[in-house]
Amino acid sequence: MPVPLNVLAVICNDYWMKLHLVPTLKATFKTVETFFYQGMARWYDPAWVADRPSEMRRLLTLVRSLKSAGKLDLIFMVVYDDFLFPETAAAIKKLGIRMINYHVDMPTQWYRCIRIAPYLDLIGVSHLDHFYDLTRYGARLLFNPMAANTEHFRPHDTEKQYDVLFLGSYTPPRADALAAAVDVTGSVYVAGRGWQENPPNPAAALPRRTSWKKYVHDSPYLIPRLRAEGLRMFATRDVGHRTYPKRGWAGGARYLGHPEDIVEAISKARIILGVNQRWGSIGSKDGCVNSRLRDFEAPACGSMYLAQRYPELSLYYKEDQQIAAWSTLDELRTKLEYYLRHAEERQAIAAAGRERVVRSHQWEHRYRALVSHLTKQSST
Repeated sequence: MPVPLNVLAVICNDYWMKLHLVPTLKATFKTVETFFYQGMARWYDPAWVADRPSEMRRLLTLVRSLKSAGKLDLIFMVVYDDFLFPETAAAIKKLGIRMINYHVDMPTQWYRCIRIAPYLDLIGVSHLDHFYDLTRYGARLLFNPMAANTEHFRPHDTEKQYDVLFLGSYTPPRADALAAAVDVTGSVYVAGRGWQENPPNPAAALPRRTSWKKYVHDSPYLIPRLRAEGLRMFATRDVGHRTYPKRGWAGGARYLGHPEDIVEAISKARIILGVNQRWGSIGSKDGCVNSRLRDFEAPACGSMYLAQRYPELSLYYKEDQQIAAWSTLDELRTKLEYYLRHAEERQAIAAAGRERVVRSHQWEHRYRALVSHLTKQSST
């Protein structure tokens, strides 16, 4: 039964949000109106910055119209305060409309909600990084991991064509993991940004905008970041090239391009490789490893998922029953060798992974948890 709330979704006009959030919000709540804005944190785009005041007026006009018509109980947002003015958030709060914001990048962008946090009723965070740092600024938080749209991400009845498939943009740790996979099998494929050049082009995968302009724009965040991160906030990330003698770029993996149907591509793979290294090298103590959206999409498609371990992974799946996992490149090679030889066990894990996502990791589960927490919070 739908949650009996009329919702306004304020989200970025982004592929993953339109694919994952819009249809699942509409399937979960009584009614859902959508307000799309162009791009998150695009402070470097003069046109985007110039449009913000008119976008705030457009948003407030829509909110007031829906409220006067009795068609607005809750605003669900995925925004940073780069887009949403604190004054606009305050104006919406004065109208008595509850607001939930969903923060999907706590490891690197945790601070981009501190100016609007006092006006929000709840912020759902997909990662635990900097959880308590954000609460210092009046934020009311709930750990609310990412999930999958299981109506879209579902098994396709198709022949297996790849031993190993990795989906994602180029980073050096991902290239290292692919090279390790090629040590085991020649049927390793990769799809995503930055892989198409030889050697891969980091700039095509991860555009870097660290400049004096960014530091000027981010000046309100300087003290909070120094307090939470120290001098690490100025550290550069490893986005350099990886080359492998006699094997070319990506350690010999084959470039698949940009598949039109991601679900079909996943379904064609015996094993989907997860490389969850955010920064630092694989196995390093000073690196960051955490969840990705693919951790839920891939098992939902019914292919076996081999994820890089991170602390929260055990909250989502039973290892070697619903997914498999690795921490070092040697362990990655060992797991690939084993599961490529043991098809029945691999297929059983894949089926159990799909069942776990359907049972526990759909977006509806996440929305209902947010609303339940908000209701309890309001009653205390």
